[in-house]
Amino acid sequence: MNDITTIAVVVCAILLVGYFACILVGEKSKPDLMEAISLILTSSGMVSAIKLGYIAIFQTNLFVGPLEDQRIPIIVGAFAIMWVSVNFTWKIFSNHLNYHLSIAEKA
Repeated sequence: MNDITTIAVVVCAILLVGYFACILVGEKSKPDLMEAISLILTSSGMVSAIKLGYIAIFQTNLFVGPLEDQRIPIIVGAFAIMWVSVNFTWKIFSNHLNYHLSIAEKA
């Protein structure tokens, strides 16, 4: 495995452990398959976006030929992927954390 794959697996594992802890311990319900798959996809999206942004900003010598003038659109695209991944991950966890807060207020 290369570095980006290892990082993606670690980020994915951390997000999934947090998700299952929220669901199984906090809500005592079954996990949603779509949310779990979305966390897997967003974690790999986050890692790929960071790596792509890093390459576009700091390793400019890799952009030669037709890619020479495409650094800015690539950076913007990497930022967009990162934004969507973080936003979706935040929504998943905030829904479950808001559920915990509403249960605590009722008690």
